[in-house]
Amino acid sequence: MNVYVLVAESILLIIPLGMIILEGFLSFNNIKGDTITGILNGWAYGKNFFITLAWGILTGHFFLGSKVPLIKDNSMSVVIVALLAVTAALIGCSMKWKKTNWLFQLAVLITGTIIGHFIWSMNDFN
Repeated sequence: MNVYVLVAESILLIIPLGMIILEGFLSFNNIKGDTITGILNGWAYGKNFFITLAWGILTGHFFLGSKVPLIKDNSMSVVIVALLAVTAALIGCSMKWKKTNWLFQLAVLITGTIIGHFIWSMNDFN
């Protein structure tokens, strides 16, 4: 087996497992909002709601994936520019708005999932 594949697989297994273990340990103390869930929730509902977009993009990329991309050019640079443009637009909006509600978060998550599914589909590059 290729050593790079082994390293990538190890990282993909260790990081989520470590986050779950840390979440478990942090949930048993008396400090409110110190868990990973609490921190991400605070960031997403504050000014950093592009984090919700990132989760949506990763969801669409890893778990859905279209064989028919919206961008016909199979160049990774075009995909990266499209992702950066959407993220920059959301960061610009985040400077204007102080807080968001759950409906806005849902819309951003769905938008990210669509982007991950059609624009940055894992099936396009395999």
